[in-house]
Amino acid sequence: NTKIFNLYGTAPDFNGGWKKSGGQTNPNFDADGFNTIYEVIKPNEIGELSIALSDKAFDNFYKNNGPVKKNDILHKELSEKFFAIINEHTKEYLEKQISFFTKYSNNETQQIISSLEAVSDSIPVDNSSCVLQMSAGSGFHSITGDWQFDDFTIDAVKSGRGPSRGQFNGNDSAKSRKIAIDGESFDLMGFVKLSVLTEEVIAAREKVKKAKLEAERKIEEERIAKEKAEIKRIEAEKQAKIDAERKIEEERIAKEKAELEERENTEKEAAKKLLQVQTINKDKRAQESLKVITKGLSSIKDLNDFNNGKAIIEKYYKANNETIADNQIELLKDFVVACIKKKNKRWKKEGKQDWALVVKWVGKQTAHQWYNELTNPNA
Repeated sequence: NTKIFNLYGTAPDFNGGWKKSGGQTNPNFDADGFNTIYEVIKPNEIGELSIALSDKAFDNFYKNNGPVKKNDILHKELSEKFFAIINEHTKEYLEKQISFFTKYSNNETQQIISSLEAVSDSIPVDNSSCVLQMSAGSGFHSITGDWQFDDFTIDAVKSGRGPSRGQFNGNDSAKSRKIAIDGESFDLMGFVKLSVLTEEVIAAREKVKKAKLEAERKIEEERIAKEKAEIKRIEAEKQAKIDAERKIEEERIAKEKAELEERENTEKEAAKKLLQVQTINKDKRAQESLKVITKGLSSIKDLNDFNNGKAIIEKYYKANNETIADNQIELLKDFVVACIKKKNKRWKKEGKQDWALVVKWVGKQTAHQWYNELTNPNA
């Protein structure tokens, strides 16, 4: 988690502050807001690397005596020349940074200065290792090699298109720093310490690596053997399960077949009995229908209540294949006349209420004829 330490004010009175949302800067530190999150290597982690030196870069930098300088570095102990050059450069860089935060101070700059002093104190006097700043967040001066300025003072700010840029003696400099925030710690980013892997250390690491590989190989062999045994056990269990399920399935099919045969026999017997019962019932219904048809509508001869008579008529109507025989029509008509005389209001609307059943029994034409004849006083 980083915050931007930034200068604000007007030349030559610049002050140190913290950049806020909206591009504003003021001296008040706020842990939240305008944070930049970096994915980084954790502090105190150790890794291995190699360094390659470029002939072309040496030639460009030292002009006519590039190879001489390069050979001078390569043919001496790293601590005597190479690490010494880096440490000297880093110390000068740290001093300029400390001066920057001393000049442009605020409530948190002393914590930043203490962090820089701790980095400087970690540089060994004998140059047995070196401290170097690198990678994202290390800042303008570090990324450009820090060859341009003897100090990091800002005497002006150039504004225009894009972000504002610090100026020193008319040249682009840096007025802001990325500061890593962790609780009460305020640190510049990207410092690493380089040291040489000796033959003894390399041999010891190779021995450890070989032992580790051997242990890993043994573990892998044991894992494979265990996995094979587990696969064999699982396959045996699977086969046993398949055999057991097949046996259960065969027993189920046999049982189901026997039950089906028994059910079919039962159903056949039941169907036979049902047919017998249906035949008896059919004969019985035929006899009952014959009685109803033979009797006809004689039962309604002396009735004048439609609700009582319609049940008798419906029974005859259904028994006679939903028709009223011609020899029964007059009885039905006499019954309708008796009902109209008793409850004339129910018979006033043709095709409605009781007339609807009359239409059903004798048809629309006959019912219409009866309606006109029986309800029209002028008929």
